[in-house]
Amino acid sequence: MNQLLSVILQSLQNNVYLSFFVILLVSLLIIFILQLIAASHKEGRSVGFFGINLGAKPPSEQLTTTSPPPVSLDKIDKKEVSPRLPPISVPVLKRVCMISSEYPPRIYGGLGVHVDNLSKAISSHVDVDIILPCNKNTDDGCSYYPRTARIHPEPMAKTEASYEKPISWLFFAQHVSDKIKNLNTLPDIVHCHDWVTILGGIKCR
Repeated sequence: MNQLLSVILQSLQNNVYLSFFVILLVSLLIIFILQLIAASHKEGRSVGFFGINLGAKPPSEQLTTTSPPPVSLDKIDKKEVSPRLPPISVPVLKRVCMISSEYPPRIYGGLGVHVDNLSKAISSHVDVDIILPCNKNTDDGCSYYPRTARIHPEPMAKTEASYEKPISWLFFAQHVSDKIKNLNTLPDIVHCHDWVTILGGIKCR
């Protein structure tokens, strides 16, 4: 046996192509055995090579497919049955307050149009208050579209805020919560539009 192995090794050393072929063949054989073992574990089978059981599982680890015995409804204690959960109560929204820097006819971009369209859309379901700034430097600084039955623009006469003065929105935010507290009815939701109104919403919260 030792002489046979020596002859084989000597042949492999002298022939590079034969060595490469043998290595490739052994690698493919190992991959095949590993895939076969993995498949046997999934299916719960055992695989044997040369008398060695590679894929066997002990009886305690083998999966059983026996179904549990049927339970009679007469044997179930009614006290152990969990009662039905109570229905979830969804709060009904009646009023929404928006904080915006724009509203028709004072529109500088798409924000004022968005607030106008959104207010009209939801006013068929809820009342809408819109907290707005004033600009005392213009004649129409506090003039917005008139109130309707369910849409109520609320300009803040004591607060002057404009995009030309970014710090002015800090004062606007400071007085927003007071304005909302003084409304006839407190809103269920406060919706802030644009970054200049965020601090006002945080103060309201």
